[in-house]
Amino acid sequence: MRRIIIVLLLACGCLTGPPEVDLANWPHGQKSAVCITFDTELATGDQIGKVANALGGTNATFFVVTAYFNERKDDLLPLRDFEVASMAWKQGKWEYSDKSLEFQLEEMQIADAWLKNRDFHPIGFRAPFLLSNEDTIKAAGEMGYVYDSSKYPGTMPYITEGVVEIPLALNFDTYWNEKSRELTKIPFYMTFEETYEKDGLFTFYSHVDTTSENIDDFIDFLDFAEAKQIWFGSAGEVADWWIKRGKLELKVEGDLITVKNNGDEPIEGVTVKISPKRGVVEGAVYAWEDEKTTYAVLPKIEPGGEVSIL
Repeated sequence: MRRIIIVLLLACGCLTGPPEVDLANWPHGQKSAVCITFDTELATGDQIGKVANALGGTNATFFVVTAYFNERKDDLLPLRDFEVASMAWKQGKWEYSDKSLEFQLEEMQIADAWLKNRDFHPIGFRAPFLLSNEDTIKAAGEMGYVYDSSKYPGTMPYITEGVVEIPLALNFDTYWNEKSRELTKIPFYMTFEETYEKDGLFTFYSHVDTTSENIDDFIDFLDFAEAKQIWFGSAGEVADWWIKRGKLELKVEGDLITVKNNGDEPIEGVTVKISPKRGVVEGAVYAWEDEKTTYAVLPKIEPGGEVSIL
């Protein structure tokens, strides 16, 4: 009889092993991340202002082709509260060039100086027309940029030659087509949902002028995303987080979960995922749970320090 009882317990899954513990991909207890990016190009000041107003307090990254604004720099004033990044000096030259390291570096240097002279401080780059190659990453690294965002599709950042790649989910401009909107929004939102379920990064990609002409659709997307457990970060914030996260060390000893910060900067918002979900997490700043998993937010971790929860 005793043997039968043990077999039944194993069959029904009543005897469970240790919980699955892992570092969450994103900070502050959020399940997934959204990075909103725009190609600014030929946008007018009114169009830029309209998109900036729609964003409200949500951060975003605007990639600027600087030559287009050489005679109308005031059109960029609405972007003072957002991250502004480089999209080279002249877009037309980029399309027909050999895209050598020397060419790309010169384009980045001119654009970088232009932006800095106007009190913008770019830390990332996007190639015009998304025409990038290995030399794009090398040039960005030589510029001291933290990230590049010229590749798609992708749902997780990755690091190449010390530069974080922020991949694009898809081109949102194709959604704004009156003749096919009801069809095109299906794959768009499906991609978003799949990324969310996998705890991934959804990088929104559009042009300022197109977004401004379809501002209601854009606001609908913001409302939809904000209703979920989402961390909204600019491209620079995502890159910074990804670098810091890569320097964390997770240790699990019985019920004791410890995270060590091997980086040289303090880090806040580190989140641990525990499956199956656990009711109370002692030592956590905050915790929430979905059907299967508990997300526990840890206190600030100093460089070389560690924090434990039970």
